[in-house]
Amino acid sequence: MNELESLSLDKATKYIPDEIDNPERTALALSIKIAIKAHHNQHRPNGEPYYYHPLRCAETFQHLVGLERASQTPFDREALAKTKIPFAGILPLCWLHDVVEDTDITFDDVADIFAKSNLKVYFCKHIAKPLELLTHRKGEGYEAYIKRVKQDPNASLVKILDMHNNLLVLTTGDHQDKFHAKGREYLDYCYQLDDQYHFSEGFKHYNRLRFGLNSSK
Repeated sequence: MNELESLSLDKATKYIPDEIDNPERTALALSIKIAIKAHHNQHRPNGEPYYYHPLRCAETFQHLVGLERASQTPFDREALAKTKIPFAGILPLCWLHDVVEDTDITFDDVADIFAKSNLKVYFCKHIAKPLELLTHRKGEGYEAYIKRVKQDPNASLVKILDMHNNLLVLTTGDHQDKFHAKGREYLDYCYQLDDQYHFSEGFKHYNRLRFGLNSSK
């Protein structure tokens, strides 16, 4: 774990929106460091570096809440809270969601890194349960896996972001032949998770608040 702990923050900080404060900022930087190092030399089916996947999951969430750098409707944490859309832990989880499942890094390794960075309380409150739920267990059927993910709103939201990016990869290049079967599965699971927590309604309401529109119309 020494390599992870000594990894420079230079690459991590460029992915962190300016509006995010501590402890969320430190937790996000740590999560980016872990993900980039853990997925080193791994590639997606379309050939791109694997860490592009968690990056795009995070960027999609940032776009939805107004944290992208060129956003014309800035992030409003109070308005987001009114919509019951989760925020604390979501961006770190976007980066960490495949680490335990797809690399040699264990759940305990991640917990230890957060503890050594004085973020044990943050990890226990915002990361531990959803990360455990997001980690697909060996031999576990996907229906059973999605049923576990449904137990937690943070895990459910990050899983939707994950499948959204997977759908984009499936529709590009040589992977179009896999789109119809796998794409329908992903869409169905996304709808199941959204039906559980009504994220799409929450984001619609949040956008109306950001644009100063009457949400009752």
